[in-house]
Amino acid sequence: MSNNSRVAAIEGWYTLEPQPHLIGSRCRACGTYFFPRLSSFCRNPACEGNAFDEVKLSRTGRIWSYTNACYPPPPPFVAPQPFVPFAIAAVELEAERMIVLGQVAAGIDVSKAFRLDTQLNYDARSGKLLEDRSLFAFKGSCYTLFLEVRELRLPPNSRRDYRFVVNLKDIGTLLDVNGSLDHIFGQ
Repeated sequence: MSNNSRVAAIEGWYTLEPQPHLIGSRCRACGTYFFPRLSSFCRNPACEGNAFDEVKLSRTGRIWSYTNACYPPPPPFVAPQPFVPFAIAAVELEAERMIVLGQVAAGIDVSKAFRLDTQLNYDARSGKLLEDRSLFAFKGSCYTLFLEVRELRLPPNSRRDYRFVVNLKDIGTLLDVNGSLDHIFGQ
């Protein structure tokens, strides 16, 4: 056996192929997918099935949520010493439409790469939302992308605006575009 052999961190949770897959279950009665694998009863409340097929789950999906783990999780997790923060993502698998949670590849720190802010201005007296502002920023190694979307609800001046900026490291702003979403998408 070579010194480069691969060993599963948790036996039976994923394949050790060059293109690994998570291993899940699919209920034979209702078709619901599960991860980790099931072997006893279907957790779908509308199903009484108890027979499952082992399936390789999708390798692609959509990030549903993410965060940085900035402190060591409790046991049984074994954190390397010294502890290094790591990213965790909830991903909706493409074919199965189920969400799995797991550690992102080592070295990815989402707290430094992504920023998502939302600001709401609410008038408590009138009970109305006056402004909704969302900001998304992504910082790459040599650039930053910045998108801001704002909806102003102050009659007669209600409007939806956007701003998109591309900044290059050590150079400055390459692109700064703003305008009305109402002109693009209509009222």
